[in-house]
Amino acid sequence: MGFAFGVAYIAFRGVTGTTGVNVLINIVQITALLVFSVMAISYRVHHGEGSRAFQLVNGIPVDYNVMQEPVLENGKPKLDPAGQPVTAPKMDDDGMPVPEMKDGKPVPFTITYATSEAMKMEPVDADHPADLTPHFKFHERASSVPAPHGFSLIVIRPASPFLILVGFESVTSMGEEARNAKRDIPRAVLLSLGFRDLLLPD
Repeated sequence: MGFAFGVAYIAFRGVTGTTGVNVLINIVQITALLVFSVMAISYRVHHGEGSRAFQLVNGIPVDYNVMQEPVLENGKPKLDPAGQPVTAPKMDDDGMPVPEMKDGKPVPFTITYATSEAMKMEPVDADHPADLTPHFKFHERASSVPAPHGFSLIVIRPASPFLILVGFESVTSMGEEARNAKRDIPRAVLLSLGFRDLLLPD
């Protein structure tokens, strides 16, 4: 609740505050985006093919391979469209994923960027192991980033311009501080869009 009030206060100050407050808000926003970008790039650089890492199994982060068990439907093993048995992660009585063991130790989970692993059919959740749905893992190629991968992701996609254009709205809100608003505001709008297209092309 405190976080919500904090965000509301920042939004209020952004509307009613001075140019200095607007600048500060944009600095915080852009800094946060840069930090998250560095974290994501750093993780990818330091976790190449075959690196040990964590995976989410029914929302639980684990760094080992999880045993699979057949999914039953009407008392019989469920089959996928290719006729192969459908499996799901095996969970213990406490709801924790059961590790796949080798030589008395859990088999570590390693990252792969193979194309076949980019999209996997997995249970919707732990309570519905027989209901499978495509789970996006990673982009197999750069052209995959702007491409649609399902209706829910298409709905989420429009949110990206709000992050891409952080600070863009300040061009007009700071107009009253411009010495020559008629000349500088259109120029600032076009320059900001131009830099955005150069740095983040779709």
